[in-house]
Amino acid sequence: MKAGGISLNIGKGKTQLRKVALGKPRPQIDGLDCWFGFRFDLVWGPLVMPVRKWYLPRAWGGDQRYNPWNSGNHWFVVKLPIFLGFFVSVLLGKALGSKVPGFWFGCRTANLSNTVDWQLRLDWEKSEYDPAAWAVDSQGNPIEAWPVGQYKGRPTVELTLAIRSDMRH
Repeated sequence: MKAGGISLNIGKGKTQLRKVALGKPRPQIDGLDCWFGFRFDLVWGPLVMPVRKWYLPRAWGGDQRYNPWNSGNHWFVVKLPIFLGFFVSVLLGKALGSKVPGFWFGCRTANLSNTVDWQLRLDWEKSEYDPAAWAVDSQGNPIEAWPVGQYKGRPTVELTLAIRSDMRH
Protein backbone atom coordinates (compact mmCIF):
# COMPACT_ATOMS: atom_id res chain seq x y z
CA MET A 1 0.00 0.00 0.00
CA LYS A 2 1.23 3.46 -0.87
CA ALA A 3 1.12 6.22 1.78
CA GLY A 4 -1.37 9.01 1.30
CA GLY A 5 -3.97 11.10 3.03
CA ILE A 6 -6.00 14.27 3.12
CA SER A 7 -4.80 17.59 4.48
CA LEU A 8 -6.61 20.63 5.87
CA ASN A 9 -4.39 23.74 5.58
CA ILE A 10 -5.20 27.17 7.00
CA GLY A 11 -2.97 30.16 6.24
CA LYS A 12 -2.58 33.29 4.11
CA GLY A 13 -6.25 34.07 4.78
CA LYS A 14 -7.35 30.86 3.02
CA THR A 15 -8.47 27.34 3.93
CA GLN A 16 -7.72 24.40 1.62
CA LEU A 17 -8.57 20.72 1.77
CA ARG A 18 -6.24 18.74 -0.48
CA LYS A 19 -4.18 15.59 -0.95
CA VAL A 20 -1.25 15.21 1.48
CA ALA A 21 2.06 16.45 0.05
CA LEU A 22 4.72 13.82 0.80
CA GLY A 23 7.62 15.05 2.89
CA LYS A 24 6.13 18.53 3.39
CA PRO A 25 5.39 19.04 7.11
CA ARG A 26 4.61 22.78 7.01
CA PRO A 27 1.16 24.26 6.26
CA GLN A 28 0.82 24.99 2.54
CA ILE A 29 -1.60 27.10 0.54
CA ASP A 30 -1.55 26.80 -3.26
CA GLY A 31 1.57 24.62 -2.98
CA LEU A 32 3.62 27.26 -1.10
CA ASP A 33 4.73 27.07 2.55
CA CYS A 34 2.89 29.37 4.98
CA TRP A 35 5.01 30.98 7.69
CA PHE A 36 1.89 31.54 9.79
CA GLY A 37 -0.62 28.72 9.62
CA PHE A 38 -2.16 25.47 10.79
CA ARG A 39 -2.27 22.02 9.20
CA PHE A 40 -4.17 18.86 10.12
CA ASP A 41 -3.66 15.64 8.13
CA LEU A 42 -5.31 12.25 8.22
CA VAL A 43 -2.71 9.82 6.80
CA TRP A 44 -2.51 6.12 5.95
CA GLY A 45 0.09 3.72 4.61
CA PRO A 46 2.90 1.44 5.77
CA LEU A 47 4.67 2.50 8.98
CA VAL A 48 8.45 2.08 9.09
CA MET A 49 10.27 3.38 12.16
CA PRO A 50 13.77 2.71 13.55
CA VAL A 51 13.90 2.40 17.33
CA ARG A 52 16.71 4.20 19.15
CA LYS A 53 19.18 2.24 21.28
CA TRP A 54 17.66 3.86 24.38
CA TYR A 55 20.01 1.96 26.69
CA LEU A 56 23.09 3.84 25.40
CA PRO A 57 23.63 7.22 27.14
CA ARG A 58 25.40 8.68 24.08
CA ALA A 59 22.30 7.97 21.95
CA TRP A 60 20.48 10.88 23.65
CA GLY A 61 23.13 13.59 23.25
CA GLY A 62 22.22 14.91 19.78
CA ASP A 63 25.24 13.32 18.06
CA GLN A 64 24.09 12.45 14.54
CA ARG A 65 26.20 9.29 14.56
CA TYR A 66 23.62 7.85 16.96
CA ASN A 67 20.50 9.21 15.26
CA PRO A 68 18.47 6.08 14.42
CA TRP A 69 16.82 7.72 11.40
CA ASN A 70 19.92 8.20 9.29
CA SER A 71 22.99 6.62 10.89
CA GLY A 72 22.07 2.94 10.87
CA ASN A 73 22.64 2.98 14.62
CA HIS A 74 19.24 1.64 15.66
CA TRP A 75 18.12 -1.20 17.90
CA PHE A 76 15.48 -2.57 15.49
CA VAL A 77 12.99 -1.29 12.90
CA VAL A 78 9.21 -1.44 13.39
CA LYS A 79 7.42 -2.30 10.14
CA LEU A 80 3.63 -2.35 9.88
CA PRO A 81 2.02 -2.97 6.47
CA ILE A 82 -0.81 -0.47 7.14
CA PHE A 83 -1.15 2.33 9.65
CA LEU A 84 -3.71 5.10 10.17
CA GLY A 85 -2.71 8.29 11.95
CA PHE A 86 -2.96 12.07 12.16
CA PHE A 87 -0.50 14.94 11.87
CA VAL A 88 -0.67 18.50 13.25
CA SER A 89 1.64 21.36 12.25
CA VAL A 90 1.49 24.94 13.57
CA LEU A 91 3.74 27.82 12.48
CA LEU A 92 3.60 31.07 14.43
CA GLY A 93 4.87 33.55 11.83
CA LYS A 94 7.96 35.70 11.98
CA ALA A 95 7.59 36.40 15.69
CA LEU A 96 11.34 36.32 16.45
CA GLY A 97 12.72 38.63 13.77
CA SER A 98 13.49 36.45 10.75
CA LYS A 99 12.82 33.19 12.63
CA VAL A 100 9.56 31.23 12.35
CA PRO A 101 8.78 29.35 15.60
CA GLY A 102 6.40 26.43 15.60
CA PHE A 103 5.85 22.74 16.20
CA TRP A 104 4.52 19.58 14.59
CA PHE A 105 3.64 16.13 15.89
CA GLY A 106 1.95 12.94 14.79
CA CYS A 107 2.41 10.84 11.66
CA ARG A 108 3.84 12.46 8.56
CA THR A 109 4.39 10.94 5.14
CA ALA A 110 7.83 10.72 3.56
CA ASN A 111 9.86 8.84 0.97
CA LEU A 112 12.46 6.68 2.73
CA SER A 113 16.05 7.03 1.58
CA ASN A 114 19.53 6.92 3.08
CA THR A 115 20.15 10.65 2.67
CA VAL A 116 17.96 13.63 3.31
CA ASP A 117 18.24 17.24 2.21
CA TRP A 118 19.31 18.53 5.64
CA GLN A 119 22.39 16.28 5.54
CA LEU A 120 23.47 18.04 2.37
CA ARG A 121 22.73 21.47 3.93
CA LEU A 122 24.90 20.67 6.94
CA ASP A 123 27.89 20.35 4.64
CA TRP A 124 27.56 23.76 2.97
CA GLU A 125 26.51 25.54 6.17
CA LYS A 126 29.80 24.30 7.68
CA SER A 127 28.03 22.88 10.70
CA GLU A 128 29.89 21.10 13.49
CA TYR A 129 28.47 17.84 12.08
CA ASP A 130 30.09 16.46 8.96
CA PRO A 131 27.77 13.96 7.25
CA ALA A 132 30.78 12.27 5.68
CA ALA A 133 31.99 11.35 9.18
CA TRP A 134 29.05 9.07 9.83
CA ALA A 135 27.72 8.25 6.35
CA VAL A 136 30.73 5.96 5.65
CA ASP A 137 32.45 3.17 7.53
CA SER A 138 36.12 3.17 8.63
CA GLN A 139 37.21 2.03 5.14
CA GLY A 140 35.27 4.85 3.44
CA ASN A 141 32.44 2.64 2.13
CA PRO A 142 28.92 4.11 2.23
CA ILE A 143 26.84 2.78 5.12
CA GLU A 144 23.62 1.17 3.91
CA ALA A 145 21.98 2.24 7.13
CA TRP A 146 18.35 1.70 6.35
CA PRO A 147 15.88 1.52 4.83
CA VAL A 148 16.69 -1.59 2.91
CA GLY A 149 14.59 -3.91 0.86
CA GLN A 150 10.99 -3.26 -0.06
CA TYR A 151 10.62 0.11 1.73
CA LYS A 152 13.61 1.95 0.23
CA GLY A 153 12.42 4.83 -1.94
CA ARG A 154 8.74 4.22 -1.14
CA PRO A 155 6.35 6.65 0.53
CA THR A 156 5.63 5.58 4.11
CA VAL A 157 4.18 6.96 7.34
CA GLU A 158 6.60 7.89 10.13
CA LEU A 159 6.09 9.14 13.68
CA THR A 160 7.54 12.59 14.32
CA LEU A 161 7.73 15.40 16.84
CA ALA A 162 9.48 18.75 16.44
CA ILE A 163 9.44 21.95 18.49
CA ARG A 164 11.69 24.58 16.96
CA SER A 165 12.50 28.25 17.25
CA ASP A 166 12.88 28.31 13.45
CA MET A 167 10.72 26.04 11.30
CA ARG A 168 12.07 27.31 7.97
CA HIS A 169 14.55 24.42 7.77
